Amino acid sequence: MDFVPNHTSDKHPWFNASVYEDTAYKDYYVWHDPNSIVVNNTSTLSPPNNWISNFDGSMWTYHPQRKQYYLHQFLKEQPDLNYRHPPVVQAMKDVLTFWLDKGIYGFRMDAVFAIIESQTWQNEPYIGGPVDAYSSYDHTMTAEQPETFDILSQFRQHIDAHTSNGPPAKIMMTESYNSNYQDVQKYYGTQTNPISTFPFNFFWIQNGTLETTAAQWAGLINDWYSKVMPGPWAQPNFVLGNHDKNRFASRLTPQHTDVMNMLQIMLNGTAVVYFGDEIGLQDAIVRPDQAVDPVTPSRDPERAPMAWNNTNNGGFTTGEPWLPLASQYWNVNADAQRNTNDSHLQVFKDLIKLRKSNNMTMRSCEVESAGNSLIIYRALRDHPTIISVINLGNLQETVDLTKSRSSLPFSLPLMASTLNYKVIAAAENRTLTSVDTNSVTLPPLSGVVLKTF
Repeated sequence: MDFVPNHTSDKHPWFNASVYEDTAYKDYYVWHDPNSIVVNNTSTLSPPNNWISNFDGSMWTYHPQRKQYYLHQFLKEQPDLNYRHPPVVQAMKDVLTFWLDKGIYGFRMDAVFAIIESQTWQNEPYIGGPVDAYSSYDHTMTAEQPETFDILSQFRQHIDAHTSNGPPAKIMMTESYNSNYQDVQKYYGTQTNPISTFPFNFFWIQNGTLETTAAQWAGLINDWYSKVMPGPWAQPNFVLGNHDKNRFASRLTPQHTDVMNMLQIMLNGTAVVYFGDEIGLQDAIVRPDQAVDPVTPSRDPERAPMAWNNTNNGGFTTGEPWLPLASQYWNVNADAQRNTNDSHLQVFKDLIKLRKSNNMTMRSCEVESAGNSLIIYRALRDHPTIISVINLGNLQETVDLTKSRSSLPFSLPLMASTLNYKVIAAAENRTLTSVDTNSVTLPPLSGVVLKTF
């Protein structure tokens, strides 16, 4: 479940008690006395420093009742908790216990980079750009402080120690959009003192575009394996979409649906799938008068409801949805794809079934590029047994697998393929049972999964 440790609502009873300096809650939030600027003999209150919110504008808001500024790394309606106050740490552990007692086994920990700030209160270095923009500063005082990882380690230990709901391993995933490999690696912790089960791998979302080459995609994948993971004990993961970024069928194209799902699912590591990506759902069109997200640019388009069928509101609700559905829901919906053998959803199911096979449970994985194509070798006892070949280009491509694996058999059985590969192969009267190892011909944006056994 989603767990947001950084902040509460400004309507929360804790915050209200803190505003009125209730003894138990006075220090539950980050409060600071204002600075005073004298202009023309008139004193004007100002924030304690130049810290800028993730959504731009000052990270500080003055509260007239308490006569102090409170800190909010995000919206002013989302005041930050004070993790330098031990009762706050314990209170949030109690929240975890509440949900663990309900039978929750996993937590997605939101915005963890922001849970604690430097006590020096120094200004952050300005690096250029609008003075009220988050991107104009190096966030040395407000992001990923050393104490951040201590707090998260305490959360992990607390979760692991909770045994009342049975033996299954518990999962703790952490969110940070840091683009520095070494910083992201810290979220793993160590083998003896782990923190995250894994920090979300957002490098695909941040760097994968229509211009990204197969070699660059291979680099993004292999860098996570070799530069971010602190050791073979660490769990890799790959994220194609989430509630904060445009859907990949919109960032790329709907024709990328099968190849991107194949790429994500056939790798070694957790595939983090955003709802609707399995059917190629695109962003919704949201008019300004329909918007609910207060942030610019709006995240509403990717947060539109799931399209279950082609009935009113896509079968999502009989009431009024909080956002309009994607306009193509009349034919891009779960039911439409569930009721045919030739759909993105069926390809997705085929890949998931393969992923659960014994040959895919081994951790060995090698990724390389050949022209505009990616090749994924999954090995069992050092012998490649499942091979995925994915053409990410907009032209037909032929891949010779023997160039990198000369010992492969001449012909390899076909286990799965993208929808367009099936359609084109059928139109050309080509077999859908095997391919020649030295001549794997792939239409644009298509892929196949092969086996050697």
